[in-house]
Amino acid sequence: DNNLLDFNTDDTFSISCWLKRSGATPSQEGGFVTKMANQAGSNDSAFQGYALYTFDTLQKRPAFLLLHDLGANDFLRVIATDANTLNDTNFHNLIVTYNGNSDLSGVKMYLDGSSIGLTQNTDNLEVGESILTNTALAIGGFVNNPAATSQGNQVLNFSGNMDEVAIWTKVLSAAEVTAIYNGGSGVDVRNGIPDD
Repeated sequence: DNNLLDFNTDDTFSISCWLKRSGATPSQEGGFVTKMANQAGSNDSAFQGYALYTFDTLQKRPAFLLLHDLGANDFLRVIATDANTLNDTNFHNLIVTYNGNSDLSGVKMYLDGSSIGLTQNTDNLEVGESILTNTALAIGGFVNNPAATSQGNQVLNFSGNMDEVAIWTKVLSAAEVTAIYNGGSGVDVRNGIPDD
C-alpha cells in the first residue's frame, strides 16, 4: 500500500498491462490491476478503490471500476461493449486512462494500441467522492482480506499470464498508447513513453 498508488476520483491516471488468457473456462471475474479488497477494512468499505479487471466469468470482457461504497451503490463502472474483446489466448496490451471527471466520458480503454468501445454499467459516483484505500495493490486478482498478512490472500484471480504492468499519474495520449504497443516485448517504460 504505497501512497504513490493511491488515486482519487478527481485524479488523472493510466494503467497498462500485457495479458494472455489461459484458455481455461473460469467461473469468476478476474482482476488485472486492482487496489481494492473483497472485505471491508478498518478504514475502507468493501471493494473501495479502483480496478482494471474482467466483468464476466469467462474473463473476456475488460472493465474499469472506481468504487466508494458497494452497499450504497456508489461507484462508476464501465465495460467493453464487445463481450468477447479478449477472445483468444494471445498476448494483448490493455490500457485504461481516466481523466478525473467521475464519468464514462473520462474513461478510455485501448487494446493493442486501438481504442475500444465502452458502455456505462453503473454511474452513481459523486464528483470528488473519496475512493482512497489502505489496501495493497494486487496484480492478477483482488486482495481478499486487507488485514491478513498470509500468502495466498487473493481472490477473483485472472486465469492466464500477465507482464509489464505500468501505472502513470496522467492520461496517456492515443499516440503514447500506440508507442507502448508498438514497442514490442520488453519495452522499458520506467522513464517515460518510448519514442516512435
